[in-house]
Amino acid sequence: MIRGDYTRYLYMYKAMGYKVFMKYKDEILYYSKRFDIDPEIIFFLITNEQMNRGNCTTKLIEFFIATFLPSFAIKKDLSIGLGQIKISTAKNVFQKNILPKQLINPEFNIYCVTYLVKNMGIFKTKTLDVIPEIVKAYILGENNKKLCTREQKLYVELCKWSYKYSYFNRLRRTIKVSC
Repeated sequence: MIRGDYTRYLYMYKAMGYKVFMKYKDEILYYSKRFDIDPEIIFFLITNEQMNRGNCTTKLIEFFIATFLPSFAIKKDLSIGLGQIKISTAKNVFQKNILPKQLINPEFNIYCVTYLVKNMGIFKTKTLDVIPEIVKAYILGENNKKLCTREQKLYVELCKWSYKYSYFNRLRRTIKVSC
């Protein structure tokens, strides 16, 4: 990985992390506590997915398709919402049909992300060594191939940084939210 790329993306990650924190901290804390998952993990997954989700136009198109063209979204098995949950993944995990419109709902999407992480069974170890496994399981799902693209490796490095420096908890302390 080129150091310049990492530094540039780290600045973007911090800015996006701040936005995610300000909008969704309560939901992240609630579902993390409910499923006994470290909120740092849910936070770094959602923050990274938000960085890669696209601009406002892309998000509006995603919303439009999920809301008004659900059969198209299901046919194309789109990734939808904050955590970019694939429709097929949601269906497999919950053993029922999940409507694309449901995945657009931020609270339901955070619930799904947390539920997926809980079912990975690899989150209990409090070490940076599990971060690549969590990221691999989250972004590759059942394909579970080797992380090979530059973007995937960068994703892991940003998640490691976030976890190592407890970015979510630092924001909580700095902004002094009542949690």
